[in-house]
Amino acid sequence: MSFVPLAFPFFPPRRYLSKSLGALLDIAGWFAGTCLTACVVSTYVTKARGRPRKGELADMTIHPPADNLWKPYRDGPPTGHTADLGDCRIEHRLWHDGQLLTDFALVLQVPVWGADLVEPEGWEDIVRVDCCYQEVHAHRLYAKNPDDVYKVLKPIRTPEDLREGAELAEALIYGDWEEHLGMPVPAAEWS
Repeated sequence: MSFVPLAFPFFPPRRYLSKSLGALLDIAGWFAGTCLTACVVSTYVTKARGRPRKGELADMTIHPPADNLWKPYRDGPPTGHTADLGDCRIEHRLWHDGQLLTDFALVLQVPVWGADLVEPEGWEDIVRVDCCYQEVHAHRLYAKNPDDVYKVLKPIRTPEDLREGAELAEALIYGDWEEHLGMPVPAAEWS
């Protein structure tokens, strides 16, 4: 704060001025009957005219905070089971936090037969439904084509969205598993 003299003939001596607000009020009261001699000018209240200077510009490099959306997470080993469908199997991998489903993966697999054709040497993934990248999506995997083709089933914003996505995943895997074993699904449907 600073004192600015006004155009009046009398200005109080310096000894009457003080930095404390109480003293300023006393001085203002003392001069109220005679004349107004000073006014208080604050540099924090007034706005500079013209273009803002470098330090006064808005900082456009600061990004707004990301949405506080719920994200699927894996805490500990998965629970689940394998459903044998004869020509193929479906693996269920589920992660829970108490009673809350926090992540899942459903995988449709076919056997890879060895030379003896008695026991499969391993299992090859054909379709995998998981919930990476804040969405429930299905991957269509091909042994001859390493490129992954996927279809988004549902974006995830809440645990309820994840539960609904798991139901959609089961409907996709169990409803169309014979189709997944046959010819490839057209690329327009899986993009």
